[in-house]
Amino acid sequence: MKTKVFKEGRQDGFTLLELLISLTILSVIVVIVFSGFRLGIRAWEKGEQDLEVRQQYRIVLNLLRRQIASIWVQKNIALSDRIYGLRGDADTMAFVSQVHLIPDNDYGNVFVEYQIKSSSVDSMEGRQKQLMFSERPMTFINPADFSVGNNPGIPLKKEPTDFFVLIPKADRIEFAYLKSYSEDKFVWQDTWNPDEDDLFPRAVRITLVPVRQTPPLSAIIRLDSREEKQKS
Repeated sequence: MKTKVFKEGRQDGFTLLELLISLTILSVIVVIVFSGFRLGIRAWEKGEQDLEVRQQYRIVLNLLRRQIASIWVQKNIALSDRIYGLRGDADTMAFVSQVHLIPDNDYGNVFVEYQIKSSSVDSMEGRQKQLMFSERPMTFINPADFSVGNNPGIPLKKEPTDFFVLIPKADRIEFAYLKSYSEDKFVWQDTWNPDEDDLFPRAVRITLVPVRQTPPLSAIIRLDSREEKQKS
């Protein structure tokens, strides 16, 4: 009778421990790959959002540039033909313009006010800024309500005015005004008072930082021609 003899030796395949170790390593690799992929998607989405926001703010700056560049040199008959001047500081600006931003305005020149205000709620990036504006047709403003100074520019009797939000959220928004001291000396300053300065600055600068630690957007609007018109 023949007896079968089985020889002991290493069998082909993996042990259970080797399989567990391989699955663990594979799981770690998959988690790392998908985490990097998810971070990349988030960074891409944020970049797209930031690009869209900057594009929207550029459109707003172009609208403001057009309105400020169309400042109208208008005389106040009620105040001995004194001219309405531009008044402003780092957070406010007021003037008369031929261009209106509110649709369906069929009443001619408008008295424009810009205001920069802090948002009521603090975000993770700190308190944000808002740019608001209002327009009132000069047809409905009593000329006698304007301040009596050498160069009147702001109504004394302010009626309730609706302000509209142009920029809902930004890290920083500022106005600046270019003063000419001589033919070769120009200085940017934070305030403009037509009672002390000229009726109009040589230029107006708007600086806008949409998000902290991002390059600022800026618009510089020249008003050189205003000086020539006011003398004529």
